[in-house]
Amino acid sequence: EETAARLRKLGSKQVELFSQVAISENTIDIIKETSYSFDGSTKFLSVGRLLPWKGFHLGLQAFESSALSNSEYWIIGEGPEKNRLKKLAKRLGVEDRVRFLGQQPRSRVLQLLSQSNALIHPSLHESGGYASIEAMAAGLPVICLDLGGPALQVNEESGFKIKAISTKQTVMEISQAMYKIASDQNLCKNLGGNSRKRVYNEFFWNKKAFQLLQYYND
Repeated sequence: EETAARLRKLGSKQVELFSQVAISENTIDIIKETSYSFDGSTKFLSVGRLLPWKGFHLGLQAFESSALSNSEYWIIGEGPEKNRLKKLAKRLGVEDRVRFLGQQPRSRVLQLLSQSNALIHPSLHESGGYASIEAMAAGLPVICLDLGGPALQVNEESGFKIKAISTKQTVMEISQAMYKIASDQNLCKNLGGNSRKRVYNEFFWNKKAFQLLQYYND
C-alpha cells in the first residue's frame, strides 16, 4: 500500500495492489501441515536475515512482555544483529527460552515450521515475505506488522496485523497476540486453518498468472 500511495501521488490513475509472492503446489506438498499438540508448551518462530529493519528486537521484547513461562522463541537466520539480539535476550531475562538456530537448510526450516505454534514476523520494511507465506501454508497463524508485503498476505482470519505507531504500542500488541495464541487452542487452530486456505486461494503461482491475465484484459 505504501508503494501504491506514492504512485497515486505521482499521478497514476489506476493502481492495483498485487503481491508478487506465491508458492508452487510442489512446495505445498513438501510443507507439512502443523498438528497442534498443545502439550502446555508454545513455540514461536521467526525466520530471516538478522538485520535491524527485520524487527526481531520487537519480537524479543514482546516475548518477554507476554510472560508466558512455558514457551520458547526460535530465531532462524544469521546477520550483523545476532550479537545485539543475544545481548537483548539476556538483558530481558529470556535467554534460556530463546534459541538462536543460525542458518538452516530450507528443508529444516520447513520442518521447524511444522513444530511451531505461530510465526512472528515483525519486519518494518519488506516488499514481499516468503517466510510468512510458507508459514501460512504450514497452517500457522502469523503475527506481522501492518506494513509492506506481509500486510497483503495476512488478514484477520489468518493472524494478527499490528499497527506500527510506536515501539511501546507495537511491542504491547505483539505480546497480546502471542498470549492469545498460547492460551486459546481453538483460536490457534482456526487461524492456522484459515492461513492454509488463504494460501491455496490467493498465493499459488497458477492463480497469480490468471490474476495477471485478468489485469491485462481489463
